[in-house]
Amino acid sequence: YDGDSKITVVRNEKNLGFTGGMNQGVELALADPEVGSVFLLNNDAIVEPTALMVLVNAVADKWVAGVGAQIMKYDDRARPDTFGILMTTAGLSFNITHEGQKFFCPSGGAVLYSRRFVEYLLRTDGYFFDPDFFAYAEDLDVGFRGLWYHFRFLQAPAALVYHKGSVSAKLQPSH
Repeated sequence: YDGDSKITVVRNEKNLGFTGGMNQGVELALADPEVGSVFLLNNDAIVEPTALMVLVNAVADKWVAGVGAQIMKYDDRARPDTFGILMTTAGLSFNITHEGQKFFCPSGGAVLYSRRFVEYLLRTDGYFFDPDFFAYAEDLDVGFRGLWYHFRFLQAPAALVYHKGSVSAKLQPSH
């Protein structure tokens, strides 16, 4: 951090996974009382210049917990990666890949969460992303808890993000 920048780089001694890294980033962001929301983005994604403003405008309602971007494939920008998460009546979750599928909650790969929602989960549950999830399904857990506490989630199809897909997972050493 150079004092003039709004960017802080955090290096951890070990891999904290998506949940640990994001929880750390969320806590750092909320240390600034002027921060009204936090934008979570996968490290292998690129954001259209207007996307963040679309998300900020959509999260203005006090009961909106978070707003998900429309995540498209990086190599085929006309093909959806995910519009969010779908829950089936059997309790299975899937990425929404077609418009019109039943939306449950946003994907954690590109989502803007309101400060009031994040702080509510921190006060109520003691954490934002459950540390029992290292990577994957942590966004689904946040979705369940948000709905349980009577918040709601929105999709913002005009907020476009392009995702390469599982780049970090491919970099992990095999066991």
